[in-house]
Amino acid sequence: MPAVIREIARVLRPAGRFEAREAGARFVIEGSYFGRRPYEGSFERGGLSITFRGWSYALVDYAQAFEDAGFVIEALREPQPAADAPLSWERNRRIPVFLMLRVMKPAESGATS
Repeated sequence: MPAVIREIARVLRPAGRFEAREAGARFVIEGSYFGRRPYEGSFERGGLSITFRGWSYALVDYAQAFEDAGFVIEALREPQPAADAPLSWERNRRIPVFLMLRVMKPAESGATS
């Protein structure tokens, strides 16, 4: 199970770059949206910083990977910040940052529960 969770974390990266961090900044994807693209983002909060490095993929790539592995996508959500979220999160009300999927591995035909 831990390997599956790591793989899900790998494919659920944001698929673009922000031109600026301000709430009204334009959303820009440099190059093609399709295909594998490197991603790096550094964030600081509460005096701590973290850098994420990995790969971004188009939504169709996520769906195809789950389909190829035999999963069925039951639900897809792009959560928005809560109404009382800090003002610094305002840009996330316009542009999704996270993608949440609920997938199911169907029962094999002829199998009993």
